[in-house]
Amino acid sequence: MPTAKKATTIRKTAARKTSVKKGIVAPKTTSSESKSPQLNPFSKFEVLSKKTRLTILVILGALLLGIIIFLNRSLFIAGIINGEPISRLEVIGELEKQQGAAVFNRLIDRKLILQESEKNNIEVSQEEIDNKRKEIIQQVSGGDEANFAQILESQGLSTEQFTEELRVQILVEKMLSNNIEVTDDEFNQFLESNPDLIENAENQDETRAQLREQLKQQKLQTEYNTWMESLRNNGDIVRFVNY
Repeated sequence: MPTAKKATTIRKTAARKTSVKKGIVAPKTTSSESKSPQLNPFSKFEVLSKKTRLTILVILGALLLGIIIFLNRSLFIAGIINGEPISRLEVIGELEKQQGAAVFNRLIDRKLILQESEKNNIEVSQEEIDNKRKEIIQQVSGGDEANFAQILESQGLSTEQFTEELRVQILVEKMLSNNIEVTDDEFNQFLESNPDLIENAENQDETRAQLREQLKQQKLQTEYNTWMESLRNNGDIVRFVNY
């Protein structure tokens, strides 16, 4: 029965193929392949958050700047009159018109003096300043500190400014000391020309000392004027503002 055997063989072969097909397993996919691309739900939030933080920082910076300006408003505004401000620039502008040239020239002279003293290694100690201060207070207000403070205030000078002026004055005296000595002949000649200054004095010795100091200061002023003119002429002075 070859036909029957053949049919049986065909059925077995078909059954094996069917079992093979049933046993086929689909290839596994990786996690990256199985997941479809998705947008990060926090990406927009993160971008928005950065912008928000930047905005907050700008607002805080503006508030801080406003507070600083308010606390230091006197640096920008001199006063407010019926709601209208007067800026410090306006005040400075008026001062420059009225006294700019004098102040500028005084600052130039001071700078020249300090440079000259540094070049010659000349310094002033605190003791020298204190002694000179006491001497001036004694001459001007009889040693009365309170009265002298009022005199300074009336002239628009603070204690610090007066001390600095003294320092510069002592530097000048040291640099010109060889040329400002008052000799006995000069002093006696002065007294002969002005005998009433001694004859009418209650304390002649004290008056003599004061007069000798006055002569010294006059001589110092004359020498100072000549010396400063020389420093200005020989100095490299560049002016960007002409008053």
